This record gives sequence, structure tokens and C-alpha cells, in this order.
Amino acid sequence: MPDALACSTGTSVAGLLGCVLAALTVDRVGRRRILALFLGGAAAVLAVLGAGTAGQVLVWTSLELSP
Repeated sequence: MPDALACSTGTSVAGLLGCVLAALTVDRVGRRRILALFLGGAAAVLAVLGAGTAGQVLVWTSLELSP
């Protein structure tokens, strides 16, 4: 099982990458479409998150897309 520091670091890195992805695509696609896409993606990931092990929770929360 991963320790708390590794979990926190992984989640922070994934959040940073999500922000960079949003910043690079917002000019091409448009703010409204990006917001809808990323909020929909976050809702889908969190719906699947429901139950699982600590490792699964870490993976799914890292995959959460955030604008």
C-alpha cells in the first residue's frame, strides 16, 4: 500500500497535468466546451470511484479532470 506522501504527490502531479492540459486546449476548443468536457469527465470518474481499495481510490482521484 502506498504511503501518504506518495499518494499526495501523485494526486498533485495529476492535478497539475490536468491544469496544463486545460490551459493548452481552451483557446482551440473554447471555454464553454472545455468546462463541460472536464466537468463531465470529473463526474464520470467520481461515479466509478464508488468503492474500492486505497490504491484504486488513488488512481481514480488522480484521473479526475479539472479545468
